[in-house]
Amino acid sequence: RYCRKIRCLSQNELRNGDDTLHIHSYASQGDCYGVRGELEKGVPVDTRDEQDFTPLAYAACSSDADESMVTLLIDSGAVVDAAVDKSRKIPLGLAVCSGDLIKAQILLYSGANINFVSPKGSTVILDVVYSLHDDEKLVQVVEFLVSNGVNLNCESDYRETPLSVASRLGRFDAVSVLLSA
Repeated sequence: RYCRKIRCLSQNELRNGDDTLHIHSYASQGDCYGVRGELEKGVPVDTRDEQDFTPLAYAACSSDADESMVTLLIDSGAVVDAAVDKSRKIPLGLAVCSGDLIKAQILLYSGANINFVSPKGSTVILDVVYSLHDDEKLVQVVEFLVSNGVNLNCESDYRETPLSVASRLGRFDAVSVLLSA
């Protein structure tokens, strides 16, 4: 899964003298107190690390950060559709690809674009079908996205649709949901 590729920052990396890295680690660990402290020091809420991730992106897909962290960062001015890393994914996509529908709902309520398209044609729904193709949460996440108005007629640069990907990967339960939408 995409989110499993994200590596949390180690304490040694935090000792390299760049104070802005603390906020990323605190966000990933769900440490609201630590994030508040960094923000009070003047660290920008949307500061990027060496992986081009924002604190909100880490919080969106970290199992250690709960919805209070996502809410804190958004309330502090984090851009909900800030595209991160070379794939240009957004926090909403990271949250749903990790199966966290509570964080995804908060992001949607805060204005996240459920139909965001990356420069390479990737969308939240396509990312979910790929990322969760072997996960029992796939159908639940697809149903959630459909109920929140995701565009199912999207197509990647490879001319793949959510329906074609789910079918090719043998997820006929998801195919059924997509066809019923």
